[in-house]
Amino acid sequence: MFVKDEGRLSTGTFKARGMTVAVSKLKELSIKRVAIPSADNAASALAAYGVKAGMEVYSFMPKDLPNAILKEFILLGTKVYLVEGSINHAAEIVEKLKKKYGLFNLSTNKQPYRFEGYKALAFGLAEQINWNPPENIIFPTDGNSSICNW
Repeated sequence: MFVKDEGRLSTGTFKARGMTVAVSKLKELSIKRVAIPSADNAASALAAYGVKAGMEVYSFMPKDLPNAILKEFILLGTKVYLVEGSINHAAEIVEKLKKKYGLFNLSTNKQPYRFEGYKALAFGLAEQINWNPPENIIFPTDGNSSICNW
């Protein structure tokens, strides 16, 4: 068994793989404002990379978010809005506000760019094992887990 430790990335989460690609593509498309409903890691990755890319980053999160996580987002320079209810309620708010405020919605499964980052994870893994992968690889993706059968 081999384990690839994505926790060593700069934001401490594999979600940085997808978010770096998404932010790079959105910067190329001149997107200035991005929003995400999240409870933690995806918003953290977006905060780190989006703010660095000069974007306004808005995070909509359940109000029961741990204080330490909230402080992280604020220190990274995002605008954080705490909402009643779950992440699904936060997602509904992002959908309602995106047109009015010109926000690009970076929700899981709402756009393709984050998935391209996870493909980069798969290709990087294959390269690291000399393009001779085992029969099955299990790795995390946004919003679910994936099994890759070669």
